[in-house]
Amino acid sequence: MLENKISRVYSLIVKLYFEKIETYKASVFKTWLAKELNIDPSIINEGSITAALSRHKKRLKIEMGINSKGNSEAKEIKKEKKGGGDFNTEIPDVFPGFR
Repeated sequence: MLENKISRVYSLIVKLYFEKIETYKASVFKTWLAKELNIDPSIINEGSITAALSRHKKRLKIEMGINSKGNSEAKEIKKEKKGGGDFNTEIPDVFPGFR
């Protein structure tokens, strides 16, 4: 499937090897997968692995009931707890090298 560039192949790879990709990260996983499948590593697109991994993580979050709206609400609650979002950007005199 990789050699013929079949669509959604990277999504299948991520689904099957999710834990290995999380452990190794995309670049090392690419080398491992090439050895595992006995193919040339140049056939495997590292960017496609990363993109499919991102989609898979997003899908998992949705399945677990955490969607983007819930995340933004959680961020707003954290912001309110920290003091409403006011942030002092003045550099204190303790750091004279930054002035």
